[in-house]
Amino acid sequence: MDGGAQRQNRQRSGRVYESVNASGTSRVINGDVYNYGLKLEADDAEACRSEILLTDTRDDKAGIISRFGARVQGTCDWITRDATYRKWLQDERSSLLWLSGPPATGKTTISVFLTDQLADSFESKAGRDDGSDDLVLYYFCTRQDERRSTAISILRGLIYLILLRRPHLINCMLKDFRSHKKNNSLFDPSNREALWRNFNKIIRELDFEKVYIVLDGLDECEESSLEWLLVKLKGLSSPELQPQKPILKLMIASQRHPRAIPAHLSAFLQIELFQDTIKEDLKLVIRSKILKLARKKANEEKDEVKRKSLW
Repeated sequence: MDGGAQRQNRQRSGRVYESVNASGTSRVINGDVYNYGLKLEADDAEACRSEILLTDTRDDKAGIISRFGARVQGTCDWITRDATYRKWLQDERSSLLWLSGPPATGKTTISVFLTDQLADSFESKAGRDDGSDDLVLYYFCTRQDERRSTAISILRGLIYLILLRRPHLINCMLKDFRSHKKNNSLFDPSNREALWRNFNKIIRELDFEKVYIVLDGLDECEESSLEWLLVKLKGLSSPELQPQKPILKLMIASQRHPRAIPAHLSAFLQIELFQDTIKEDLKLVIRSKILKLARKKANEEKDEVKRKSLW
């Protein structure tokens, strides 16, 4: 290549583009345009990530444990031996399990237990050489906090947990995030179909073998979005409607009302909680409380003896 051609190539590679704006002529080098584009991409990703976070579901779970106390040793163990639960767990296809029962039958305690149980089982097989890996997602609904009682908030919470493990998947959302910025946010209830589309896209990009999703207190989700969400969840957990990977294992814990819940979930695997179902757990809880009271009384008596001995 002669010297003239080399100079021409150098001029092309470092070509300067000129554009006229209100202040006159501006000059932007190719590399600067590229770097500027990367910065915009990073800024949009950070803005989207910040907007997703409504409440951290890990903190919500910790708050439940703080409020109700840690699980009494031995309670909830029965569900790991339950035939229906094991059928759901061992099915190598996407599937849904509905855990139902009236108030005060331990649904939330079981949900917390299962999120830990599933995570522990993942860690125990992490050393296997078959390349398998699993992910557990969870969300705890409550009507006492309006930020945690809508279909949109559930999706945001699940997406947030996914991004903690796979941050790069934020890129799946940026196109719709940008297109909705000028009007309503992507996370506005009016854009729930767009948000669901992005959630589904992210799920399909996951490189996990199985994804477990535990949704607790779905009966506390506002009714205006509950039925819409139930329809979507049915499709998400249907092996006939979804690709083979990842395998999605969805567990929903709720009461049997509003009517939309049994109307949509009765055809799936079910475990219904009654007093008889949890009677052994109740015995363990009562025994634990009695022991705590006995220890407290014994300590108070010791303190009283010590106090009197000072006189």
